[in-house]
Amino acid sequence: RSMASSLSMQEQLLDLCEHAGGAGVKQDDLQRGLREAANGADVDLAAMADALNRMLKDGMLKIGKMADGTLVYKRQSTQEATLFHGLTSEERLVLQLIGTTGNNGMWTRDIRLRSNLQQVQVPKILKTLESRKLIKAVKSVASKNKKMYMLFDLEPPHEPFYNDDQELDQEFISVLQSQIVQFIAQQNRACTLDDCWKFVRTSRISNVELRHEDVQMIMDALVYDARLEPAQIVARAGKSSAAGGSGSGGKTWAKGTTSTAYKPLHTTGALNAMALVPCSACTLVASCEEAHQISPEAASTSRAGLAALTAGDVGDRRESLKW
Repeated sequence: RSMASSLSMQEQLLDLCEHAGGAGVKQDDLQRGLREAANGADVDLAAMADALNRMLKDGMLKIGKMADGTLVYKRQSTQEATLFHGLTSEERLVLQLIGTTGNNGMWTRDIRLRSNLQQVQVPKILKTLESRKLIKAVKSVASKNKKMYMLFDLEPPHEPFYNDDQELDQEFISVLQSQIVQFIAQQNRACTLDDCWKFVRTSRISNVELRHEDVQMIMDALVYDARLEPAQIVARAGKSSAAGGSGSGGKTWAKGTTSTAYKPLHTTGALNAMALVPCSACTLVASCEEAHQISPEAASTSRAGLAALTAGDVGDRRESLKW
């Protein structure tokens, strides 16, 4: 084979892959395209395979997989080609797999299963990719014993309530909850989520940037713990602060729109919302069924028990739920 013919085939293959876009081209379609370009002449399959392997090695092409499992060849951008230059096919495969997970990362076991590589190969490949600063290892928030891998330039997901050891920071959450409850109690009105988010931001309780949704999680927990009570209010026309604190963006609402506000909930004890349900105090709840001897309808004093709980008389709530 002459070098000219080899380069010519390589250029044709690149052109076919580039015209296919992100969908990629199956090997049979590449062969058909080469045959049409040669006016029906037979294609040198060995030369075609040699050209494809060379382009894969040089990072000019990459291999993808269709929904039915069929392999396809895709054109690789110049940036991707630089990234993959000098990597083996196994290393490129692992890098591509890790890249598909974004900043969620991929666990070593999942890399091995999805790549079908041998167990001894994966650690060596990961070490090579780490040394070239293509990937990095981060601790998993869900399991501190798991090491997740993601692309080097990405950052892990926003997790403000976990400490440096990737454990839930209970002390920080407790301080944040107490400060929010105290802030709301000092106001002469119910406070919205945006009010509480502004307070947290300006008071510098947190060293990390908290988004609206982060503060919402704290508010929800306070409601579940019966420390705050949500209420619907009619809002005036306005705009909330930007969630990222940059001053732009935010949420706009029209006059008359209802929104949720929060006020302190004063109870006679540490009683959460579930304690207001008579069934939560019943010792026979596991055997309770509709249209059964033991059923909600058959509870002779369930309504009386509910009334007593609602009125705040919770001292003898078990005694009030007799069959």
